[in-house]
Amino acid sequence: MYQYDEGFRQWIKAYKFTGDYRLRGAFVTELEQLLKIYRTYLICPLPLSKERFEQRGFNQVSGCLELTKVSFTPLLKRKELSPQSEKTRTERLLMEQPFLLAVTSEKIRNQKVLLVDDVYTTGRTLFHGAELLYKNGAKTVKSLTFAR
Repeated sequence: MYQYDEGFRQWIKAYKFTGDYRLRGAFVTELEQLLKIYRTYLICPLPLSKERFEQRGFNQVSGCLELTKVSFTPLLKRKELSPQSEKTRTERLLMEQPFLLAVTSEKIRNQKVLLVDDVYTTGRTLFHGAELLYKNGAKTVKSLTFAR
């Protein structure tokens, strides 16, 4: 959706790392418009680990999606691994599969899925999500990130 510039960096810092949940609506209109293209897709926010969710108190992607009129489904759950933000680029690229299915494979078999994440850094997280969904029968997997 956006370029990862200084303005976006400040927004993500305040929203995600400082925990200002009120900021989740910053681009709800744009997000809603963009998601209309994917009406026939299962919308799946990338999950946080249980530990990260407990620390933050919310999933930053789900928080934004909740304000749209689009339904979404958590198809994946995250294994307990160290946070992406604490890894170098090389460590991210070498990371093991961080996800498990949160639903049965019947739920995604022959379905089109849109993975939604906040920031595209190396693309590895999205790749892992897509890989798992394809292995379990997804027909198509696309991705949408708030910034890159």
